[in-house]
Amino acid sequence: MPIGKLIARLAIPSSVALFVTSTYNLVDTIFVGRGVGPLAIGALALVFPLQMFVMAFGNLIGIGAASVVSRALGAGEPERARSAAGTAVTLAVGVGVFVAAVGSLFPDRLVTILGGTDDLRDLTIAYVTVILIAEPFHLFNLAATSLIRAEGEARVAMATMVAGMLVNIALDPVFIFGFGWGVQGAAAATLIGHIVTTGMIVVFYARGRGAVRLRAKDLRPARSVVRETLTIGSSGFVRQVSTSVVHGLRNNLLVLWGGTLFVSAFGVVFRSLLFLALPAMGIAQALPPIAGYNYGANRMDRVRRSVWLSIGACTLFMWIGFAIMWLFPGALFRLFSNDTDLIEIGIPIMRVNALALLTFPIYFNGPSFYQAIGKPGRALVLASARPILAAIVMLIGVRMVGPLGVVAADPIALAIGSIAVVAFLLKSFRGSGELGRGST
Repeated sequence: MPIGKLIARLAIPSSVALFVTSTYNLVDTIFVGRGVGPLAIGALALVFPLQMFVMAFGNLIGIGAASVVSRALGAGEPERARSAAGTAVTLAVGVGVFVAAVGSLFPDRLVTILGGTDDLRDLTIAYVTVILIAEPFHLFNLAATSLIRAEGEARVAMATMVAGMLVNIALDPVFIFGFGWGVQGAAAATLIGHIVTTGMIVVFYARGRGAVRLRAKDLRPARSVVRETLTIGSSGFVRQVSTSVVHGLRNNLLVLWGGTLFVSAFGVVFRSLLFLALPAMGIAQALPPIAGYNYGANRMDRVRRSVWLSIGACTLFMWIGFAIMWLFPGALFRLFSNDTDLIEIGIPIMRVNALALLTFPIYFNGPSFYQAIGKPGRALVLASARPILAAIVMLIGVRMVGPLGVVAADPIALAIGSIAVVAFLLKSFRGSGELGRGST
């Protein structure tokens, strides 16, 4: 199939699936902002780094195993593909149960680390205690949908996520307003949504659908597959864990230098940014299975074409997102709250972070591409550049210009990281590189 058509075929359901993932947090934030108040938005913003930390394990397992699966299918090795998929499922469930158990033992200490103050502490504890129960299901879903997409069944992955999202949206107003559960109601709706998605994925594998048909013996982790999965997924893991740490650092700095309302304002901005970036993220998620499969089949011309088409299509959508955030920041904030102080603080933060969307397409495609073709070292270097740079910029910026220096860190880090991605890609695509014109 032509690369452009193939990207579109995989990107559309991937974008919808990402839309669903983002909607979990977005819908919860809108409902608690309207039903509980601006401080409740801050509580959800404080828990978000923890959720990213847990998601990092799901992506470590899912993305790493997906690379093994797509390359094994391209090379005609179905047994190895099944082993990688089964290993990933077992690891994801095990890690999810461990995280939920450990986190539930120390909720107070956990909230303190996340930056919970007197104003936000009780709300944050109420939300995180329920969210932790959802993490085993969440981790399984992340890993399993990556595997399903890797074998070309992006529509199935999309359908499972959409079902969970619709349940979450339906239950949010019932639990928050009807039962009066507040932030705990939002977390409970998320939990049930994840359980619904898990049930649909289990049915998919139980019925033997798709190219990778799991058997009970495939669930036993294979040492060689575990090693390759964790090695390849390590760059994404480092990127997401370090990003989680950076978000935690940002929240703590905003509380100290700006106050709890700054945390709530950035929570709205970040969720808006993620939502507007979804089409580009969906396109970028279509790249790894295409690049990995063709790399395994030694079709380097198609690998090169897939990279440039993915970056170009992502750029188009990101310019649209940039325009919306830059031109209509007040309207975006009023979706979450009518609090005038929150909107006044948030508008400049929204516009500064809109700049991040301009360089996002290049940076996001780079690490994902090198993961897909089994080059974890390069993916790790690129993945770790952004959070390290962001942390440095925050620590310097907060002393120079206050809270605005904290929220401007991501756009600056993304710009520098994108330059590094371009340098890596040009080196790989030259005649002497592994994807150069001399390759077939």
